[in-house]
Amino acid sequence: MITRFLFIVLHVTISVQAEGPQCNGTLTFDKPQNGATIYPEDFSDSNPPLFPDNCACEYQVNVPENWYASVKLFVKPGVTEQIAPVEVWDQLQKREQVFSSYNELFYFISNGGHITLSTKTAKVHFGFVVNWYQYNFEPTKNVTVCQPDAHPQLLKNDKDVKYLVTAYTRASVTITPPSNTTGLQYLRGVFVFDGVDGNLTYLGTGRQLLDLNTQFVSSTKYLTVLCFGDTTFYPRGRIVVQDYENTKNIASFQSISCQIMEDCDKISLNGTNEVSALQIFSGYQKNPYILTGLNSSGRIDIYNGGFTKHKANVLGTYLAGIGASSFPQQLFGELTTFVMSTPGFAQFSFTRKNSTFQSSSFLGRRGFISANAYGVSTTQQSINTYINAPNNTQSANFKVTVVSADLVENSTLKMWGMKDGKSIYSLIFSSSNLPTLNLVSEIYGDAVHIEFSTHDSYSEGCLLNFAITKAATGSFTILIFTLITLSFLLK
Repeated sequence: MITRFLFIVLHVTISVQAEGPQCNGTLTFDKPQNGATIYPEDFSDSNPPLFPDNCACEYQVNVPENWYASVKLFVKPGVTEQIAPVEVWDQLQKREQVFSSYNELFYFISNGGHITLSTKTAKVHFGFVVNWYQYNFEPTKNVTVCQPDAHPQLLKNDKDVKYLVTAYTRASVTITPPSNTTGLQYLRGVFVFDGVDGNLTYLGTGRQLLDLNTQFVSSTKYLTVLCFGDTTFYPRGRIVVQDYENTKNIASFQSISCQIMEDCDKISLNGTNEVSALQIFSGYQKNPYILTGLNSSGRIDIYNGGFTKHKANVLGTYLAGIGASSFPQQLFGELTTFVMSTPGFAQFSFTRKNSTFQSSSFLGRRGFISANAYGVSTTQQSINTYINAPNNTQSANFKVTVVSADLVENSTLKMWGMKDGKSIYSLIFSSSNLPTLNLVSEIYGDAVHIEFSTHDSYSEGCLLNFAITKAATGSFTILIFTLITLSFLLK
């Protein structure tokens, strides 16, 4: 009898433990005097508890003024469902659905936010850790944007930074993602506000900007951005700030995340009913983005930097039915913006394998080469690139056209025709030897090398077009000048 009673007691105890934490209704978490709050109390990321089926819970996280809370969230469903078991809500009642999470970070500012859990029959392992931090953003970093600016301001998501943006009309902010998906969680710690201190209206987070493919716009010329920081070593994206006069006709903003030395997932623009844009942040030019293919039914204009009405930073235009001869095409600037300016649909293919642009698959290839900050007066302008003839061709004619060249003071533009790694011809342009714009320099060799440098002089850079054609029989070094059209349309 005693043995049977002990068995029943043990059986009941084990059954209760297997059910895991019990919750129905709302649990509230306020900032403790010290340390973090862990839920459930026995939670650890190596052994998160299994919650019962059909468990419905809400967790309210309160945040005092001038504080923020970081929530490290663990969600692991045993069964994949079409409905997310967890949702995270901010103070604007904007939600993010969470299907799974391994210690991802979420952020709340005052007055806080809440997390909902609905396990249904998904066998959900769940837990979180909350830390509260007081912030004091001093000094504020002031940023100014104007309508004529060809290049938007590119802000970093640094630790505990406050930006005050002053625009000529109104301020627009978009976002580009980090190259590694692990860094996406830190975009939740980018908070955007309409206005300035004392009159702030919360607009949303960087992650919401990215997911919604949109822009946040200030109601006046002031916009405030708080960053709680990406402290990883992953290459980061940028917070893109510009004057709304430039972006007001663009309905959607796409971007792309791709690791260096890898091919990227394809990305699409739908400009059937609205003007849409694709922003690419290349960052370090050792591993730029290279466009390897485009299937488009509309006109796409390419801007070095951001969209502008004056179009001084336009690199070229892709028309509907663009052919393979226009690729691969390197993006030389820190930020490149593709704008679908006529109704249509486009699908882009990119790679970050940095030798792709140098290689040519066939004769007839064409494209453009630009200084990294083309369209902006700066001392940090440069080009240093090679383009090879096709592998099955010993030599070719490289037709290079100087479309624009701001050769002032010490700036130089150099072109070399190469053969077996040696220079067999060179052209050198400077402020005292300016090139004739929109004329073709036809250079023979198995490669062409192009270099531009400001040598610490202020310059708006240069833009060149090129095409690779069959070498004439018996050619050695040829220089031909032919007048061509002023427009640059990649066909």
